[in-house]
Amino acid sequence: MSLMKTPPTTAKLLTILDAQIVSPYHRVMYIDAFACGCYLHLEGQKDAGYKMCETVLKALGFDQRKTYFNSLLNSLEGNEEAFAYGLNAHTEINGLFHSRK
Repeated sequence: MSLMKTPPTTAKLLTILDAQIVSPYHRVMYIDAFACGCYLHLEGQKDAGYKMCETVLKALGFDQRKTYFNSLLNSLEGNEEAFAYGLNAHTEINGLFHSRK
């Protein structure tokens, strides 16, 4: 019997953003960039989407948070929409996911 691993949530990422990013405009820029990366990944642009998400995480200090950030990246497949919604990206960004259905 194989146990499925529960993907990480974005709650910790939001906590990191709140602690590190002072400007609300910069905070939403990080969130929207990560959500756009998720969308690209979902749309089949796996490398571009992964790279965009990874770049956001690197900007937030990847080396200090390797375990959590790697768990996000390794769980991207199949969780793109959940991650974007969990970050509460702009409505227009989240709308991209909705328009696929």
